Amino acid sequence: MNAEKPIELRKVGFRQSRDGDVISFALHPDEDTEHLSLPKVGTRFGAVIVQLADDDRPVEKRKPHPLVQRAGILCNDPQFQAFILSGWPLDWGATDGSFVERAAHVLRMVCGIQSRKELVANHEAAAAFEDLYDRFEKWKRGE
Repeated sequence: MNAEKPIELRKVGFRQSRDGDVISFALHPDEDTEHLSLPKVGTRFGAVIVQLADDDRPVEKRKPHPLVQRAGILCNDPQFQAFILSGWPLDWGATDGSFVERAAHVLRMVCGIQSRKELVANHEAAAAFEDLYDRFEKWKRGE
């Protein structure tokens, strides 16, 4: 694959179609776009797109906070789902959705939060999550 020189784009539109998302970009008139404009419509291209800050440096993608990430991973764990179901059967049954959604609902309820992202700044919720996690680990060991 030949690498082309970088060009700056500005996002000017977004819509959804049955073929997928359609994102429109505008290029500065001084940009050399012949390599993009000459091929026929439907031609496939490879692209790397990086969001730029005002200083033209790439915007760093934030990594999820470890507590938020661990909470999300736990809710996807079938063992954790079984633990939640065994400990909070009424709360489990009070919500619709997949097992993942039900586990997340009960986790939020036990921690007293609306979103797992609140675990970052809400120290009481973070402590409740750690307690829940410790109880889960003991449950797995049969304690």
